[in-house]
Amino acid sequence: MPLRATWLLTSVALFFLAEASWGLTAYPFELQTSTELATEGFLGLSWQPTSGAADDRHISLQVATTPDFKSVFASYNLVQQQQVSLSGLADGDYFARLLDHAQTPVSNIASFRVQHRDLGAAWLLFALGAALFSLLLGILVSLQKRARQNGYLNNNGKLRDPN
Repeated sequence: MPLRATWLLTSVALFFLAEASWGLTAYPFELQTSTELATEGFLGLSWQPTSGAADDRHISLQVATTPDFKSVFASYNLVQQQQVSLSGLADGDYFARLLDHAQTPVSNIASFRVQHRDLGAAWLLFALGAALFSLLLGILVSLQKRARQNGYLNNNGKLRDPN
C-alpha cells in the first residue's frame, strides 16, 4: 500500500475516532456500591463528582429491580450528600442511579445483589453460642464452689489472705 493511501486511511480513522469521542459524555457523578453482593442486611452507596461537576446539587437516588428502571423500587431525595445506606431489601438484583431535579440521569448505573444468609445457619450459630456461654458459666460456678470448699475464698467470695 502506498504511503499516501496509508496516511489518508490513518487520517480518516483518527477523524472518526475523535468525532465518536465527542459524543461520549461522562456523567457528572460516579456511583459506587460498597459491595456487589450484600449478605449482611445493608448496603452502602456512595458517589463522587467527576471533574468539573458541582458536588452540592440536589439529586435523587433511584433504586430499581430492572436495569431499564421501568420497575422503580424506591426513590430518595438527597441534599448535599455523597453517600447513603440502604437496608430492608428483599433477595434479588437491584440497580441504582442518580437523577437531577429534571429527572435526568447524572450518574452511571450501579448494580448489586441482595442475598441474605440462610436463617437455619443463623439459628445454629445462635444455639452454639448459647451452649458455649452455658458451659462457661457452669465452669465458673463449679470452680468458685470448689475454691470455697478448699478454703481459698471467704464467705464474701473474696480470696482469703494467705497469712
